[in-house]
Amino acid sequence: MQALLIVSRFIAVLAGTFIVGSSLADIAGLVPHSEEMPSLASRVTSNVWPIFLGLALMAPQRHFLTAPRFFALLLAHLVLVAVVFHRVGEGLLSLEGFGWLDFALLAVAAIPVLSTISLWARRRSGTPPNNSFKPKPLRGSA
Repeated sequence: MQALLIVSRFIAVLAGTFIVGSSLADIAGLVPHSEEMPSLASRVTSNVWPIFLGLALMAPQRHFLTAPRFFALLLAHLVLVAVVFHRVGEGLLSLEGFGWLDFALLAVAAIPVLSTISLWARRRSGTPPNNSFKPKPLRGSA
């Protein structure tokens, strides 16, 4: 299980790096457009969400295991999962048959899901055990 979490985390960081890099390339004007180049303001506003979600995938999870930061990163991962499944659903509905492209879409959808599971598992394994069941020592008795 630990090896699967490490591999899924590695793939998620690579996917996040690709998303952020391609969004920055689009903002810089390195991505060709079919008509004319949009203005810089429209390129920046259209790439804010991909950069945000790519950074959520790239975030080092060990720094987000405490309560407020954990819930912020978990919320970002859940938004990413919702966006990806919405896009995958659109892609699956637009295709006529079930082929290799559908399996590729489902594999892409698995990246943020596995990253979210990895974050949850690291949080669960990083919490100290509950010591409330231990009896209190007897004070003052010999």
